[in-house]
Amino acid sequence: MSDTSHYSFDEFTSHGLLQAELRVLDHLPPSLAQGIFSKAACYPAVVRLSSAPLLRGMAVKVTVPDGGRMAEQDFVMGGAPDRRLLGETYFSQARIHYGDHVAQLCAVSASRGQAPRRLPGPQGLRDAFIEHFARHGAEWELRVCLEYGGFGWLEDASHYVPVARIIARPQPAWSSMLARAAEGAVTFSPWQCVDEHRPMGAIVRAQRDGYGASARFRSGYGAGNMSEPYNTAAPSAPN
Repeated sequence: MSDTSHYSFDEFTSHGLLQAELRVLDHLPPSLAQGIFSKAACYPAVVRLSSAPLLRGMAVKVTVPDGGRMAEQDFVMGGAPDRRLLGETYFSQARIHYGDHVAQLCAVSASRGQAPRRLPGPQGLRDAFIEHFARHGAEWELRVCLEYGGFGWLEDASHYVPVARIIARPQPAWSSMLARAAEGAVTFSPWQCVDEHRPMGAIVRAQRDGYGASARFRSGYGAGNMSEPYNTAAPSAPN
C-alpha cells in the first residue's frame, strides 16, 4: 500500500473542502448492499483534498441516518500523486467492517473533461483547485473490495467494485471560512463511523486516541468550537 501509515491526517495540508453528495448505486448484490450502502440513496457529504510529502489525501464525511438519529461516516484515504490533479486513485488506509464482511475501499476519479494543472507558487495546488471548482465540478467512483481471507493490500482499482458515486459541483473550494473549518470545525477520523463500518487492525486502534487528542487540540487552539457535521442537509432519495 502507499506508505501513509506514519502520517497522521493532520500532517496533510488542505487544498480544498467541498460540499458534495454520495449517491449509493441501485441494485447492488446482497454482499455489497451493506451498511450505508444497503439501499439506493443520496447523502450529503464533505470532501477534503489534501497532501503531504509525496502523498495526496482524500477524506469523505457522509451524514447518514442511523437508528433514528443522524450519524457521520468518515472514509480516510490516501494515494500517490498523479500527473493530473483530481486524477489520483485513493485507497483506504485500513480494512473496515462492511456489514457482514471485511473490505477495503478506493475512490477513483470519474471526472470528464480537462483536469486542472498545478499553478505556480507555494499554494499552487490550492490555487489550481480554487480555479477549477469555480467553473467545474468533480466526480469520484467509490469502490469496494471484499476480503475473503488474507489477501494483503490491494492497490489495483480493477479489483474493486463500484458501490457509490461522490459528486462535487462547482463551488468555492477554499476561503477563510473553509480554512477555519478545515483546521478544526470539521474533523475526519476512521472512528467517526456507523457500527457496520468500524475500522479494523491494531495500528488503527492505536491511532484512535491520537485522532481524538488532535481534534481537541485544534478545537481549543484557534479553531473555535467544533461544529459537526459541516454539511447539515437532510439525506434524500436519488433523482
